Amino acid sequence: MRRLSSAHFAVAALAVVALGLLAAPALGDDRVPATALRAAERPVPVVSATARVEADAPLAGLARAVTAEIEESGISAIGTASLESGLADGRVIEARADGDGTSARVVGRASAEGGAHGIVIVVRISASKAPTAPGGWDLSAANVYRVPADAEDADVIATLDAGKLPELVRVELFGADVIDRLVASLPTEARPRRLYHVADWLLAHAPRSPEAVAAVDEVLAGRGKEMAASGKAYRAGFLALLRGRLPENAAILELARAILAAPLEDDASAAELAAITLAERDESSDRILELVRGSLGSPAWVRRRLGLRALARIQTGAADECLVLERVGDVDGDVRKAAIEVALTFELEDDHLATLVALQGHGEWQVRRSAAGLIGRIAGRGATAALVRGAADADGDVRKAAVAALAPRELDGADVPPIRKHLVPSSDWKVRALAARILAGIDDPAATAELLRLAGDADGDVRKTAVAAARGRALDDNALALARDLLGSSTWQVRRDAVGILAGGGEAATPLIAAAIGDADGDVRAAARAALADREIDEATVTVLGEHLESSSWQVRRDTLRLIVKAGVPSASALIAKAIGDPDGDVRKAALEAVGEIELDAKAVAALKPHLASADWQVRRDVVRLLARAEGDDVLAVLAAAMADADGDVRKAAREALAARDLGVAVIGPLGRALASSTWQVRRDAVVVLARVEGDRATVAIAGALADGDGDVRAAAIAALSKRDLTPALQPIAAAAESSDWKVRAQAARLLGRVEGEAATLVLVDLVGDGDGDVRRAAVEVIWKRDLSGEATVAALGTVLEASDWQARRVGAELLARTTSAKALVMLRARAKAESDGDVKRAIAKAIKALEGSVKRSAH
Repeated sequence: MRRLSSAHFAVAALAVVALGLLAAPALGDDRVPATALRAAERPVPVVSATARVEADAPLAGLARAVTAEIEESGISAIGTASLESGLADGRVIEARADGDGTSARVVGRASAEGGAHGIVIVVRISASKAPTAPGGWDLSAANVYRVPADAEDADVIATLDAGKLPELVRVELFGADVIDRLVASLPTEARPRRLYHVADWLLAHAPRSPEAVAAVDEVLAGRGKEMAASGKAYRAGFLALLRGRLPENAAILELARAILAAPLEDDASAAELAAITLAERDESSDRILELVRGSLGSPAWVRRRLGLRALARIQTGAADECLVLERVGDVDGDVRKAAIEVALTFELEDDHLATLVALQGHGEWQVRRSAAGLIGRIAGRGATAALVRGAADADGDVRKAAVAALAPRELDGADVPPIRKHLVPSSDWKVRALAARILAGIDDPAATAELLRLAGDADGDVRKTAVAAARGRALDDNALALARDLLGSSTWQVRRDAVGILAGGGEAATPLIAAAIGDADGDVRAAARAALADREIDEATVTVLGEHLESSSWQVRRDTLRLIVKAGVPSASALIAKAIGDPDGDVRKAALEAVGEIELDAKAVAALKPHLASADWQVRRDVVRLLARAEGDDVLAVLAAAMADADGDVRKAAREALAARDLGVAVIGPLGRALASSTWQVRRDAVVVLARVEGDRATVAIAGALADGDGDVRAAAIAALSKRDLTPALQPIAAAAESSDWKVRAQAARLLGRVEGEAATLVLVDLVGDGDGDVRRAAVEVIWKRDLSGEATVAALGTVLEASDWQARRVGAELLARTTSAKALVMLRARAKAESDGDVKRAIAKAIKALEGSVKRSAH
């Protein structure tokens, strides 16, 4: 750029480039003249021109200057955009500057050829910030629009602002021949941004003549180093422009190396593209590898595709190959295609398998199908397992690809686990049938087991295939367990077929056949009976038969019981005992007859106990009578619990059973719970039985009945406590002393006389102040003989002096007189002042006199 005087601002050398003639939509019924369309086909000349505008010129003057530039550039010769005389014969309809004064817009209008339409020229101007042109203006752009000749100016402006005017010509007042000078004049920090946009514009709009192309290429290549050192994000875009414009130019490599020399965090995107650029030319380093690898996660699909091909050239092993394989599942189809093409050049091994297996879970079937094809190129069981998984895919094409890859492989027992995991449990019957066909060719116990699983399939075709393959195979323990599962099928044919398969098994199959004895279907039961006819019924079989005692069919339960009795094994006793509680009379009768012939061992006792909860009182009674034959504390506890039964006959049987036994602590818990019964007879009988149990725990439990609401229960408790040490029963006796029933409180007072210690004395003191005379008398009779010297006792007696009943206060004074406590003397004197009752006053006076003497004596 050149300098002017201070009255002028710098004038830019502008290369005016017409971007093209746009076919505008017709206004009204008018059409775009054919001359305009033909004109668009002619090359637009690039003309260098200059504009001189005074710094203080009005906006209209600027508009005229720009119009002159447009006319001089030859645009006035382009079709309907012809400007006969430009704005010189037209007018400026808007001249508007922004509030900050840094930019402006000038809109003018003139007549086009023939006068049928109008031409609107919009000029955009910005304040120059170039150091060489302070305070000047840059002419930046102009646009030519077509409007109706009779349109109002205001409507033109409104339509223009709305972006609805048909555009005819767009003029960029910027040329390739002055780029270097313009950029050099910019502040250093602004150059990369301006250079990037200039380069972008040049690549899109510059003329295609050999001279112009060479000039633009020279400018772009020469600015690479400057862009690399800029530290701005425009470097990535500039490098991308160079790659598209100058793919073979050495400037690209120089720019890429320069970008990589900068810190990575300064511009990761540019560094990544630079690394790809170098890798495409087989240049590699740790940093290049790292950046190329990172490009595979770029949000731009083009960057990911470029990264794939670059990594394929410089990859260092399976880890990098796996990164490529991951892109087989890319969201973009072109990236996936590129990844597959590259993957087909790899020699795939187990190291690649995990990545491909992960792709089998992809949401798109095409990706899963591609994964199956690539896995098929890997030998080994891991790949086989992955292909089996693919054979269970929800998509038919994926399954087809997986099965095709499986076909040439020889399978054995080690290949069964993936079949079991992925095919056998499939919800698609075709997949399950495929599993049965594959397993039929594997002679291994694991395959047999899976065939047995499929023999119980819900689909008839699957079952038919599996059962045919399972017949005649040896049945190991696992197979026997699966056959047992088949016996639980809801389909009777499955259960019948399972019995038929088991009939050919050894002794271990006998319990499983016995399981079918209780089947709901007659054909299945018949098959089981036939299979058991010549077999020995051992312990294991008896255990299975015992389950049929829960059958809803009484015939099944009865017949099962007979088989159990016939077995004569030790476990039979418990099962027979279990049948004692059967709801059917015939079954119970058979059980009672059988139980008389067996010894009641621990298992039999355990089987009898649950029947004590039966709703049938006869069952509960019979069980109690049977338990009377058994030994052990647990039996005593159960019999004691039966003492609380709701039925009198059951309780009678329990009492009779306990009467002949030595009782210990085992019965205390259940008898204690019986004391909470709502039936007074139960509570009374519990007390009577507890009286036969020695020890403090029994004493405490009996004493708890002292507060019972029923007189017979209390009487039984008093009788039971008459000869026992009551010291451990202080707490329940004290609780009885708080009863709302005066008779209970009076009895508690009498019993407390047999309990030593100040704690019992304190309870008696409370009773001395009782509101009932009989209770007070009972308490006084007992407490009169006790030691009252304790401080707590003296304090408690002091509260009696405050009782509302004058008789209680009098007794309190008399009892305090028996102490030798100076504190008692103080309390008596204090009470004497407040006392209003004559009898109490006399008792207090007498007590004070007695205490004064005793206190004085004790002092000497």
